[in-house]
Amino acid sequence: MAELYDRFASRVYSVGLAITRDPRDAEEVVSDTLLHVWESAGEFDRRRGTLSAWIVSIARSRSLDRHRKRVRRETLQAGETDRIAAFTTSEPPASPDAATGIRTEFGVTVAPALAAMPVEQRRAIELAYFGGMTQSEISRALDVPLGTVKTRLRTGLLGLRAALGAAPEGGGS
Repeated sequence: MAELYDRFASRVYSVGLAITRDPRDAEEVVSDTLLHVWESAGEFDRRRGTLSAWIVSIARSRSLDRHRKRVRRETLQAGETDRIAAFTTSEPPASPDAATGIRTEFGVTVAPALAAMPVEQRRAIELAYFGGMTQSEISRALDVPLGTVKTRLRTGLLGLRAALGAAPEGGGS
């Protein structure tokens, strides 16, 4: 493995950096590529090309995968920010009195309860209820497993319910 690394790491890194344009991603490409080559050396066929070409083609594929994943994640995160901004800056209800009541209730009871909860739970709740995202969308946007999103939402909502149930003047559940 050390000989493989010494011989091909810089070439694989160059391919990774050229495609991903990110040094950390390029380092991951080196690691992923050389580990794959090491584990699947039996797949190499000299009749189809040189060892160097085979390794570079694997590096190219891994680099493209990593770049696409990062672009998808950044796009989802940008969309998530836009959704939250759209919710918080949306047109008020037709009745000014209703708008004032909703904002007052939110500002007095819900906002402080949200601010007091752990950031992971608050973020999941904000994305689901203010951002209109599904649990699967939240999972992708935050790059965490779906089960983790479900747990954060449930735990956060239970905490929110308890905090609002304890709120003065019947801000209850």
